[in-house]
Amino acid sequence: MADSVRALGALACGLALTFAPGVAGTDIPAATDAQFHAALRAAKAGDHIRLGPGPYKGGYYAVGLTGTAAQPIRITGPAADKPAVFAAETSGVLQLVQASHIEIENIHITRAKGNALAFDDGGKLDFSCHHIAIRHACIEDIGPEGTANAIKLAGVADFAISDCVFQKWGEGGGCAIDGVGCRNGSVERCSFLSGRGSVGIQFKGGSEGIRIRQSIFDDPAPRGINVGGSTGFQFFRPKPEGFEARNIVIEGNTFVGCDAPIAFPNTDGALVHFNTIYQPRKWAFRILQETVRDDFTPSRNGRIEDNVIVFKSTQWFEGGINIGPHTAPESFTFAGNAWFCVDAPAKSRPTLPSIESDPMIGRDPLFVDPVRHDFSLRPRSPAQGKGHTAWIGKPK
Repeated sequence: MADSVRALGALACGLALTFAPGVAGTDIPAATDAQFHAALRAAKAGDHIRLGPGPYKGGYYAVGLTGTAAQPIRITGPAADKPAVFAAETSGVLQLVQASHIEIENIHITRAKGNALAFDDGGKLDFSCHHIAIRHACIEDIGPEGTANAIKLAGVADFAISDCVFQKWGEGGGCAIDGVGCRNGSVERCSFLSGRGSVGIQFKGGSEGIRIRQSIFDDPAPRGINVGGSTGFQFFRPKPEGFEARNIVIEGNTFVGCDAPIAFPNTDGALVHFNTIYQPRKWAFRILQETVRDDFTPSRNGRIEDNVIVFKSTQWFEGGINIGPHTAPESFTFAGNAWFCVDAPAKSRPTLPSIESDPMIGRDPLFVDPVRHDFSLRPRSPAQGKGHTAWIGKPK
């Protein structure tokens, strides 16, 4: 993972992905809005919808677009350095309902008023939207209609979002990625820059089995990642089971700024390890209960391990951990984290809800160049083996 936020953001907008070849289908040119609408109506398993440079207006919608594992339906821009541009004149750009085995690559979306990309199960609560891959998309300037999200997922299973850039999303309060009732998915090698909503990534509504890794959160929102949230019961998939999010893994990421890089609202199990957190404005973590009911577990069972957390004493509240009522903070475990207060090293010890095993407190981790957002460690760093660079190469 690049250690320069700006460099990664610039590259990801222009990188291409080579998909594994499947059984040949039909190439469908879609150089105009009308052709793309027609292609979405006609596409079958194995087909490749080839977009032109655009600009496209948006407002695309399809139900039941179905590929297979061997014959996915691909929707791709024309070239690595010339993505298909969607300068939206509508609320949203593309919504696929009950779609499966869809791969989207090399697109640039700007100025959508509502959700830029949306994938859902049509309210069936049956995970009939599945195997969705989005790679090398640049999505920016999203909102302000409702809670506008760059990517909205509802009832989606087996998805992968990678090598994407998100910036200036959520003017109406949305997220870069908002997942409700999702399972078995990943977000990898993405950049979240200068958002206008409240959260960078959020998975809630019964979401489970999600990995967020090797991404950069450069002050994207007050909260970088919400592991959970607050969801109306009718939107849970498949039904409320006492948690908003369960078994979420956050690893190998870099967080710069944010009021709280990671929050755990109504979380039942999460692993946060090998991340670098640099100068949050208030807390490193929040443990919250935003849905208070007798049939919901208290937010619990987080594991926070081998992270590097660097902060200022003037931007560090409650010892770095905000704990809300009706939670089970004592069930959170801490191990091997490096804590360093840059302006007052003697104040580096955090206030934790349980005793941490083998912490590193008050020692400068010796970043290569934090001013330029290079948070790799110098050879003499006492924090070797911790933080985002230590995750690289570890088994997935």
